[in-house]
Amino acid sequence: MSTAQQQVRHGFTYLLPVLIGNLAPVLTLPIFTRILTPADYGAWALAMAYATLLTALSNVGLTIVYERNYFEQKDAAGRAVLLNSLLAFVVSMLVAGGAATWWFRSAIARVVIGDAGFGALVVWTYCAAAVTSVKAYYLISFKNAQDASAYARCSIGETILGTCASLVLVAWLQVGILGLVWGQLAASTTITVVLATRFQRAHPLTFDGALLSSGLRMGVPLMPRLFVSVAGNQLDKYLIGVVSSVSFVGIFAIGQRIANFAFAYMTALENVFRPQVYKRMFDLGDAGGREIGRYLTPFAYASVAVTLLVALFSEEVLVVLTAPEFHGAASIASLLAVSYGLLFFRKQPQLLFRKATLTISAFSTIAVLINVAVSVPLIMAWGGLGAAAGVLVATLLAGVIHYVMSQRAYRIHYEAAPLAAVFGTLVLAGAISVALRELHIDYVVRVAVKLVCVAAYLGVGVKIGVITRSNLAMARGAVWRGR
Repeated sequence: MSTAQQQVRHGFTYLLPVLIGNLAPVLTLPIFTRILTPADYGAWALAMAYATLLTALSNVGLTIVYERNYFEQKDAAGRAVLLNSLLAFVVSMLVAGGAATWWFRSAIARVVIGDAGFGALVVWTYCAAAVTSVKAYYLISFKNAQDASAYARCSIGETILGTCASLVLVAWLQVGILGLVWGQLAASTTITVVLATRFQRAHPLTFDGALLSSGLRMGVPLMPRLFVSVAGNQLDKYLIGVVSSVSFVGIFAIGQRIANFAFAYMTALENVFRPQVYKRMFDLGDAGGREIGRYLTPFAYASVAVTLLVALFSEEVLVVLTAPEFHGAASIASLLAVSYGLLFFRKQPQLLFRKATLTISAFSTIAVLINVAVSVPLIMAWGGLGAAAGVLVATLLAGVIHYVMSQRAYRIHYEAAPLAAVFGTLVLAGAISVALRELHIDYVVRVAVKLVCVAAYLGVGVKIGVITRSNLAMARGAVWRGR
């Protein structure tokens, strides 16, 4: 297992592409939001909802299978065969999905966006999402091999290419919202081709039907989970479009883009701790639950740290970077950031470790039903803000159910008091921030309260022993040695 300093170094390495990957689209908002309208962003968000759903189903759960079964293969050759076998099937499914999308593009655009004229947007958005899903397998191999530098180089390269291409297409060539999609597609395709070529040179193209069959036996039961999970995550945008307008979908999408910085940051940390959690599960069995619990506490604190900042200061980010018509997304971003922070427990792979794929699918169905039941009336009452509130409430309710299911499968002995302080501070700070904003309390008072919340969270870190001189010195050493 990696040393603590190595894991801190890997954490910073994974965070670098997150910072660049999320700051680049955020910092370009002053340009894009003054060229593209909320309706443009809304149409793109709805096209992305369709593309995300279809690519998830085309992958048949094999990304999850590959991440787990990677550790069952004990050498590089076996892992290469596993990857090639799974990708052969996935690529064929994605091509079939692309052909169907192109053939029915007008009908899909009419149903999803409400305008058949967006058929081209639907097709190109699907292509970009499909290529990105293929690239994900190669990035998983880097993550599981703890090759954080290769992971970072690929992610940063894709961000730089995509941002530059989108700026040229949207700001210079004036091609509209398609410029964002084409920029993403060009960048993802370039990186994926480079990775595939490099991988095949190192490992000859091989196929094992038994490995694919084994993967499908585990992945296919995840299909209901994938469908209801992805559909549930995208349902809020569709409902906003039905109840209000595509423009309101665009405002919600901008708020979600700000909040996604927190989600991407958490995912970067997950890339560090999840392989280590798997290793402890496989190496120690049920006896590893207590060690895993102690191991996860600092990651929980670090995950919530940036989530808290996004929840508190999304308003300032939007005012500085976006056109006035997008400023209403501030409370949406805050509520979504808090809900993303609460997903920490759902990132633990207890059910996958036990191969409880049917349980995972059952939970996903329950989670979506909760989301629909909570969100629909809130969206009808408050539009995008209601959708964000619905996501938060549904995340809380579904999180309790997921926690019970996961603990029955594999018990992790979480450190209850420190985690209660961490997540309690997040929820309280987010709720206060949104309430003060919606009540139009004087801005000076709001800023003072936000700073108090930050100070309180730092105090929690000192109290639970995460912020210490030795930990700060270790982090500083990891950063400087990483350079």
